[in-house]
Amino acid sequence: MTERGSSRELILDILTEILEKGAYSHVVLGQALGKYQYLSKADRGLITRVTEGTLEYLIQIDWILNRYSAMKVEKMKPVIRIPEGSYYAAVEGSRGEFGVFIESRGDKSPYRMKFRSTGLPLVSCLETIAKGTKIADLIAIGGTLDYVVPDIDR
Repeated sequence: MTERGSSRELILDILTEILEKGAYSHVVLGQALGKYQYLSKADRGLITRVTEGTLEYLIQIDWILNRYSAMKVEKMKPVIRIPEGSYYAAVEGSRGEFGVFIESRGDKSPYRMKFRSTGLPLVSCLETIAKGTKIADLIAIGGTLDYVVPDIDR
């Protein structure tokens, strides 16, 4: 039982018994270390420290969850006022250019917002690419274009 894998299994068994059965940790740990007298001093120290450290962290997490779950948190809506005017920003992605057009009148929400998805130009060029081909070829052509159907539906 001097291998690290066996001591890890013993740690897991100890923690399982403590957490699932609700047993006292010092009793279970003492019984396990008493049962396996042939463990080396290093393995006994490892088992003790990992078991106690895990239980300490569980207590800390439980305390944090109890403390902050009792607090009332107000929902906040982000308010981003865009100055009056028209704006366009684009980012180059792996599938093409993704753009956002915003037209604002200076209110809390934009007057108009449009997205230019990366797959839309691929679909628009389909007519040019597929001219003179057969219907069965559309599947292969669509596979080479690598467009995303939900992205087109914006």
